[in-house]
Amino acid sequence: VRTSTALHVLEKQKTDEAVDVEKATEKYGLEVGLFQSLKSDDGGESAKSLLKKYGIAYLATSIPLALISFAICYVLVDNGVDVGSLL
Repeated sequence: VRTSTALHVLEKQKTDEAVDVEKATEKYGLEVGLFQSLKSDDGGESAKSLLKKYGIAYLATSIPLALISFAICYVLVDNGVDVGSLL
């Protein structure tokens, strides 16, 4: 009886961790969700599911935005603008 109860508690804990990872990802973004999933004890399954679910959309938006941001910063610095004072 104790073994089945312990297994039930472990399964519930894994389910709760998966829900927490999903909530963290939806609220704070993929980076936080991945960090949260690395702390869980599911062997990386939650990280894999997050990347499968959000990976393409995340990459399709974050990489172009980063490139645009770096390009704007480069142009500003190249034209003598003190970017540090703008921040």
